[in-house]
Amino acid sequence: DHFVLSFTSRINFVKGYPQIVAAFDALVRAVGRNVTLAIAGDTGQLHQTRHRTEQEKQVLLEYLAARDLIANTRFLGVLDPEGVRDLNRASDVHVYAGTMSCSFSLCVLEAMACALPCIVTPVPRKQGDVITSDMGWVVPPGESESLGAAFIDAYRRRAELTEMGLKARAYVLTHNTYAAMRKTYEA
Repeated sequence: DHFVLSFTSRINFVKGYPQIVAAFDALVRAVGRNVTLAIAGDTGQLHQTRHRTEQEKQVLLEYLAARDLIANTRFLGVLDPEGVRDLNRASDVHVYAGTMSCSFSLCVLEAMACALPCIVTPVPRKQGDVITSDMGWVVPPGESESLGAAFIDAYRRRAELTEMGLKARAYVLTHNTYAAMRKTYEA
């Protein structure tokens, strides 16, 4: 009966953490405390300095504490591939709320491959083209109200999440396998 939202990305505010916290707060206020936000990712990843990440994590903790959400949040640190897979399998929905463009988010593809519906921003734009209403939700970047509405809708539509996740998995297996990607280079 517990509802789990997962987020797997480095702790960096361009990943939408302020909006995620505000949206999660709206979810808790709407449905109660039987929800968890699981955050995987942490310090020193890619080009980000450890100091900056630790500062942003401290601000994130302050956001959560100010909204009394610490008890509903789990920081899992950096996970290996099996850990990411296990987190996706234990979650009800995957969240990616990025506000700065990059290539198609691998964490979204990983979640989809694990048959997990996704709530995403169209940053990068392709995510908005791929995640259709039968696989998840697309919300405007930087809009915590829209993100919160998607969280609440996902919670209320829990009976449909398995089917949505299976459609997401079917998409990945059709369009994002090595064989499918190789075909895009052949011609």
